[in-house]
Amino acid sequence: MLEYLNHLKEIHTDDESRIALSKIETALTEKKYGLVWEEHEEEVDRQLIHNIPVFREIEDKKIVADENADFNFLLEGDNLHSLKLLEKTHKGKVDVIYIDPPYNTKNKEFIYNDTKIGEDDGYRHSKWLSFMAERLKIAKDLLSDEGVIFISIDDNEQAQLKLLCDEIFGESNHITSFVRKTKSMTGDDGNGLNIQHDYIQIYAKDKLQMKLRGEKNEFKGYSNPDNDPNGTWISGDPSARSGGESTYFPIENPITGQIDYPPSGRYWAFSKDTFNRYVSNGRIKFREKKRKNQRGFIFKRYAKYNINQYMTIPSLVFNDNIYMNSVATTELKIIFKNSKFDYPKPKSLVKKLTSLFPNSNSIIIDFFAGERVIIVMGAVNVMKPRVSGTLNKYILCIA
Repeated sequence: MLEYLNHLKEIHTDDESRIALSKIETALTEKKYGLVWEEHEEEVDRQLIHNIPVFREIEDKKIVADENADFNFLLEGDNLHSLKLLEKTHKGKVDVIYIDPPYNTKNKEFIYNDTKIGEDDGYRHSKWLSFMAERLKIAKDLLSDEGVIFISIDDNEQAQLKLLCDEIFGESNHITSFVRKTKSMTGDDGNGLNIQHDYIQIYAKDKLQMKLRGEKNEFKGYSNPDNDPNGTWISGDPSARSGGESTYFPIENPITGQIDYPPSGRYWAFSKDTFNRYVSNGRIKFREKKRKNQRGFIFKRYAKYNINQYMTIPSLVFNDNIYMNSVATTELKIIFKNSKFDYPKPKSLVKKLTSLFPNSNSIIIDFFAGERVIIVMGAVNVMKPRVSGTLNKYILCIA
């Protein structure tokens, strides 16, 4: 259709026809589905037209918690300036991004072009989307192919953010939306409800290459009473539903003389040669006493051979009180007598999110660190590069 329009433009060159054809082209090419908003230009965009931001090290602002530890970066300035520079130095190299952007609430915490945006601003959603879109597009470019981004948000912009991220990262790269408990039950919010949650949207650069990992499986019930060099184990079922002559044979306990056969209609899960090897290497353990309704041997299943070395991640993982805002407020009061940060996120949240990424040598960026999350290196352990045996490197952008 557009090719035919171009053909018509060549034939009809008068002003009236060109205007009409242009309107038809606009109608055909405008977005039919998705998020549509009035795009706005920031002052920082205009600054970047004729100016190039640069990094300058400020020696007297260094925060040194451990002289022997690797260094992290704290970038001060408009985060769009910082992102433009990081795009040149870290494009495709970042493993994890966590951001806690302004929620664009009626409390006017979102500042756009040095103006606090309130609910009376008819373009407040458009301004917020323009603000976020430019930064998220760069964030996508910064992520490695296995990279992941976590975004905290609440109901004020959650729906808009989801559509925006679907457009930037691709709907197929949406992992899930975590629900986080933000506070305990208090007075209602004026409508009979007590809002106790916000969200964490998760997107991958490429969902097919990204892999999140839960906590290491503790394998409860496993033990090692005989000091088996293969580690902890539980008694497993030695039988199988299918087999043949080579897997159906009697097993005699050399201590008690008890003889066992596979259960009715089943076979052993091993041949006789394999069974003898298991006896030699300790995987088969003969019982020292004969007991009713009990096999004369134990077939060990070792924890280290279990394919589920890590637990799955429950979608309600952040429903615990340790992730609430009040925990962060208490943490900040230890550092600052009078904390001026609204709705801060606790270190347990950041630590948990970054731990979900399996690479222990990750580059992690938070380019809204100055908005809600304040993490002081040396005072808050989560930002130490060797926390929990990791060698992660952090880049924080603050205004």
